[in-house]
Amino acid sequence: MKNQEVAITGLLDDVCDQANMKRFKFIPPKMVKGCQSFMDEYDGEFEKPLFDVDLATIEALTRETRDNRPGLNALQDAVCAQTVHVCKGVTVNPPRIEKPKVNIDGAPKIKTAEDAEEEAEAKKKAKPKKKGKKKKGKSKEEL
Repeated sequence: MKNQEVAITGLLDDVCDQANMKRFKFIPPKMVKGCQSFMDEYDGEFEKPLFDVDLATIEALTRETRDNRPGLNALQDAVCAQTVHVCKGVTVNPPRIEKPKVNIDGAPKIKTAEDAEEEAEAKKKAKPKKKGKKKKGKSKEEL
């Protein structure tokens, strides 16, 4: 278990680096600040369950397991709810955050699935054009 403690401690040294904050609801600088505050406040407390867990019980992250990882959920509960008591009311599996679309002036506009849906709804709501025979008017020459 000593090797596991050394490995986990080494991983935790860089856990708050901005490079690790890529797919979260908040911008990376805010995530880094929050991570550092958590680490400062609970340093030495939250690591204990990490040192004691049998890593074989933690499911690997795959497409099939990403939404069903009871071993990981139990570890999250041990750290977050039972050890440091800071996760009361926190959603363990938040909704996935989609990449934001960015339109830059002068660049081609990005059309997303949401844009296509909005356009389709707008077309449905728009008045349908009357179809019928066009009235023949007098040409300029006849006037």
